[in-house]
Amino acid sequence: MATFPSRRATKHHNNVLTSLTLVTLTNSTDNDDNNKILQQRQQLTQQQRQLNQRRRRQQQQQQEEQQLNQQRRQQLSQQQQQQQLNQQPRQQLSQQQQQQLNQQQRQLQYACGTIFNMLND
Repeated sequence: MATFPSRRATKHHNNVLTSLTLVTLTNSTDNDDNNKILQQRQQLTQQQRQLNQRRRRQQQQQQEEQQLNQQRRQQLSQQQQQQQLNQQPRQQLSQQQQQQLNQQQRQLQYACGTIFNMLND
């Protein structure tokens, strides 16, 4: 003799199937949402890493620029000092030349005065 489920058992079985289907759909939706959230987190993490790398590169570039500027200032200062040193001997030389010219002028004036006096005597 075959036994058939009663009408009540069939209804209960259908409810269980319906409940299982709902749970499966809900779980599937939850999994999709979780996957999307996980994917977004991964993207955000990657973007944050990229931003951090950019910041580090920018900081490094700024430090390099500061070092270059400091080197330029030092070079400029050294060039200015060298120019000053180069000009000093010229100034001293021109002062020496001026003294020599003054001395020669006095000698010429003395000689001219002497000659003039001799001619008038």
